[in-house]
Amino acid sequence: MVSVALTRPALIVVDMQNAFFGEDGSLNRAGFDISLLKGIVQNVTSVINKSRKCGIPIIYTRQVFRKDFADAGSIVEIWPHLKETGALVEDSWDIQIIDEVKPLYGDFVVNKHRFSAFYNTDLEIILRCLKIETLIIVGVTTSTCVESTVRDAQFRDFKVVVVSDCTAEFDRNFYKASLKAIEYMFGKVVSTEELLKSIENRHIGNTQNVI
Repeated sequence: MVSVALTRPALIVVDMQNAFFGEDGSLNRAGFDISLLKGIVQNVTSVINKSRKCGIPIIYTRQVFRKDFADAGSIVEIWPHLKETGALVEDSWDIQIIDEVKPLYGDFVVNKHRFSAFYNTDLEIILRCLKIETLIIVGVTTSTCVESTVRDAQFRDFKVVVVSDCTAEFDRNFYKASLKAIEYMFGKVVSTEELLKSIENRHIGNTQNVI
């Protein structure tokens, strides 16, 4: 069992949206195999529930674009299906967090227009105001929005813990390579079991406590 030591943690739940997990979601309609992502929902739910119970702040991110995709930048050239399917358009069902892990009152929701949750968002302001030092990161997809957020977090001197079986990717090779890169230089990679055990063993209290 890996020991996970965290100081002043927050949980970042990356892009657990209908677009990625719903049968009627834009990625499924575009031909992506969403079954490769659905397997993490139960573990993510467990981490969210344990974090909430122990007073760890929970911050959700959502990928969101204008209806005309004017804020999407070059991503629409790389992924033309975004426009073709009207993916992740503001005020749509597509952008909403899936019901299994939906935010509750007191949680934070950060909309983003790029892969990194830090780029032109309020995320860092929220974290600094909460005096957060360590980020627990879960969500999708591993090699894109998760890894981009992890790298930007490390650049800002946050400690990072990625929960390996709480993140998923459409390509298993990308998944493995991304986790290997994260563990090599940008953060610590642990399992759900290891993380939950560490949270359980912490002194219940505010976010100043150490897991």
